[in-house]
Amino acid sequence: MERKRYSRKFQRMAVARMETCEDVGELARELGVRPRCLYKWRRKLEMVEPGQEASRPSTHASAHRKEIHRLKQLLAEKTLEVDFFKGALQRCLYKWRRKLEMVEPGQEASRPSTHASAHRKEIHRLKQLLAEKTLEVDFFKGALQKVEARRQKRGGTGETASTSRSEK
Repeated sequence: MERKRYSRKFQRMAVARMETCEDVGELARELGVRPRCLYKWRRKLEMVEPGQEASRPSTHASAHRKEIHRLKQLLAEKTLEVDFFKGALQRCLYKWRRKLEMVEPGQEASRPSTHASAHRKEIHRLKQLLAEKTLEVDFFKGALQKVEARRQKRGGTGETASTSRSEK
């Protein structure tokens, strides 16, 4: 069975109708799609692309997804930097070892380049930053999962509660 593709215009129209309808399941049957598909389209349209307006105000979950994306990019950059410095350090250490092997027994080897020490310090610093970023990403993932779980517990109507109910 082939999957049917819907135009962006159709998706926007469906999401707009979803915002005002009482029963998302009924709307989905009317449009010939699954309710899950409507929620997926809404989530996709919530993410604002540069130069475009959002179809509705950004939610906390959307902000968290954007922050997670940004942090993942930073983490990838830091990983590349660490890999670069690891390679540079390995090359320095290789050259230093070769110099030590060439020293005659009883001779004092010249002091190794301070570049290797600087590289080790930089690698250590980058690993710490990478660990911090990893913790931040894990925190935001957990927060996003809690937001999604609360959204599903509300009944999945797609409506945003203005305030939580208080007990009287």
